[in-house]
Amino acid sequence: MRLTVHAKPGARKNEVEYLEDGSVRVWLRSGPVDGKANKELIEYLSQILGTPKRNVRIHTGSAGRYKLMDIDLEEKEVKEILEAYRVPKP
Repeated sequence: MRLTVHAKPGARKNEVEYLEDGSVRVWLRSGPVDGKANKELIEYLSQILGTPKRNVRIHTGSAGRYKLMDIDLEEKEVKEILEAYRVPKP
């Protein structure tokens, strides 16, 4: 499945929010230097989704904050897991 991610490097802690539009906002402790934030993003998403790191890849956007991620899991399964991180409507 493809997942749209808005990465926010340089945060105090790793955190994720599943947004109403089906995208994910991810705060990462690593800064955007030498691919450290991208590596941490893959590790963090694989941990949350309970899948090996090899199943989570950046499809596009490796140099920017907005990324399309390829995740080797069923879309339904990913959405069920991310539902725990849903942002409530104001």
